[in-house]
Amino acid sequence: MKQVPVASVFFSFSAEKSKKCCTFAVAMLIDEEKIQWYVVGSMSIHQEIKTRDGLRHAGIESYVPMCYEAQRVRDRIQRKAKPAITGLVFAHTSISAFKQYTKETNAKIFLRKSAYSHHQDYLVVNEQQMRLFINLTTSYADNVTYYKPEEITLHEGELVEITLGTQTYQAEIKRLAGKRGKELVVEIPDVTIASIKLTPDIIRLIKQLPGKRAEARRQQRESARNKRLQQGGRIDERKSKNLELDKKALFDTAFRLLFVIRDEYQDELEYHLAKQELRRIRERLLTFKGVTAAQEGELALAMFLANKQLNIDVDESIERLQAAIASLQDTSMLKKRMRFFLARLTNDEETLSDILTEVKTWNRLTLSDRQKTFLEEIRLAT
Repeated sequence: MKQVPVASVFFSFSAEKSKKCCTFAVAMLIDEEKIQWYVVGSMSIHQEIKTRDGLRHAGIESYVPMCYEAQRVRDRIQRKAKPAITGLVFAHTSISAFKQYTKETNAKIFLRKSAYSHHQDYLVVNEQQMRLFINLTTSYADNVTYYKPEEITLHEGELVEITLGTQTYQAEIKRLAGKRGKELVVEIPDVTIASIKLTPDIIRLIKQLPGKRAEARRQQRESARNKRLQQGGRIDERKSKNLELDKKALFDTAFRLLFVIRDEYQDELEYHLAKQELRRIRERLLTFKGVTAAQEGELALAMFLANKQLNIDVDESIERLQAAIASLQDTSMLKKRMRFFLARLTNDEETLSDILTEVKTWNRLTLSDRQKTFLEEIRLAT
């Protein structure tokens, strides 16, 4: 049995009374069915969220450390979520399940290898260490600083007790070279070092108003704003400046919220920020109609998914979508997609069955890019 030091975390748990840094070694067995925390790599850059969401949708627990920052968008300050580190994704899975997932989805991802064993063994993180890393970097997201392993030097510190919800941990405090104050440090060698301040303000989500009440409030504000603009002879600067880009963003965001993010992840801050972004994009496109039948169909489809997710003006968006469907030729791939999503979200089992039966007859060796995209949408949505 080969001992490979694949992960170390600067913590001393309750069973350990020593104040020294503890480095853990994980025994690597050739057992492709064993479920562990692996570090996932991707052949494409900036695909962390898509990779994580895809794994989660398939029932594989996955985690990406996130950071949240304020950005100025269209003269308004908005809070944005983004991966804290490029290319860093963790997956709680077995080797065999991961391989099966990549075959079914054609995802261009892989399990990263350990630098400690000449790239022969996969990089694995201890279960207890990973849970603590997730708890800390999720609860204290605004106060976490990430470093590359070679960027800082760590020194020993004192032992403290930290309580996160119902879980209590004993952890060793480190001082970062060139930094003032005490900070808690989590390290996964060759991957990342996360520095967490001891006295952060924990993020609290404000409870959302029910959909109809929230929309009524929004419409009141919108009406008052339009009145002020008209009285001042001004135009609405919030309308979309890039119709094609906003149309695609509206569809992608609504699709992700409806079909990709599983129920157990809908309490996360990232989910609520995505929902806020969906509302903003929707507002920019409210007054737009497509110039061509295809453009109107894409707008109607995106608006239908957004309204369904937000539970706003659903009946009106269904009527618009049905009218757009009627204006397209039967051979149109867009028409098939529109009919599929309408049937999927209105529980029209007969139409849904007809569409699924048809796509099963497609020759998988001669699929067009649009057909491949549609098949992937069907897989995620069903």
